[in-house]
Amino acid sequence: MENKLERPSRIKRILKNEIFGIFIILILMCIALTILRPTSFPTAANFASIGRSISYTGVMAVGMTFVIITGGIDLTVGSVFGLAGVVIGICLQSNVSLAISILLGLLTGVLVGALNGLAITKIGLPPFIVTLSLMNITRGMAQGFTSGSPIKIPDSLKALAIGDFIGIPYTVCYMIVLAVIFSLILSKTVFGRQVYALGGNEDAARLSGLNTTKLKAFVYAISGFLAAFAGIMTTARLGVAQSANGDGYEMDVIASVVIGGTSMTGGKGTIIGSLIGAVIMGVLRNGLVMLDVNAYWQKVVIGSVIMGAVTMDMLRNKKSGK
Repeated sequence: MENKLERPSRIKRILKNEIFGIFIILILMCIALTILRPTSFPTAANFASIGRSISYTGVMAVGMTFVIITGGIDLTVGSVFGLAGVVIGICLQSNVSLAISILLGLLTGVLVGALNGLAITKIGLPPFIVTLSLMNITRGMAQGFTSGSPIKIPDSLKALAIGDFIGIPYTVCYMIVLAVIFSLILSKTVFGRQVYALGGNEDAARLSGLNTTKLKAFVYAISGFLAAFAGIMTTARLGVAQSANGDGYEMDVIASVVIGGTSMTGGKGTIIGSLIGAVIMGVLRNGLVMLDVNAYWQKVVIGSVIMGAVTMDMLRNKKSGK
């Protein structure tokens, strides 16, 4: 009898779950595109293409989730994406070993991220202003280092991104592994609980003894690290480092995270939700191309989706009284 009573309440909880809701939206999008483009959308080649395209956004969305849960924003992810690729390209061109080159590329992202966090906490500037400034600085550095010219990448780096494991592209495998690792960090560790506490109420977190300065610097460093990782993956797959890589990616990343249920006001969000959000954005872009929507109008659609996602987040927060 007790089990029969528990079952309906369990079903209600599932139906009210935001992740379940966005997953249903994804399924409906796929069904609609399958009906509209039955010969081109539901193919293994197209799904692999979508997977490769969202793997970079997905990796950056993992880091952005941490940042937005703390109530912040990171606009530097796209420019760090490009700068990390340029750094590794210059290093490899200068005969630096592959391992050291990758390490220096990742370190570039960590340093930019940590600088974001320290500027926000130590100087007291809003995250939007700090990351907007550093977005332009890092993009300018990438362009200055290369004079706008592409840098050819050796085959040793390409081998890390081109190929597949049991039919799954390497880049998608990297995204899944990183998502699992950081999801466990966020949901199962003391650090993860501190991140949620910081976003829920920063003053209360500080009064409880948390070092909010160190915590924010670490969170932004994670975002920088994952943006650099995504940039290196792209550079490896394309076989060329370009300063323009990642331009505008920050908008898709933020949209993915917000669509995935992470609150812009902080204190709430999941990695799995952000990944589903990234898949939705990837399927949407893929669908618009297949439906022959003009590139200019695609921007209108994507911008509308971002505005809609943020509006829904605000309405959710207003309803919950946050």
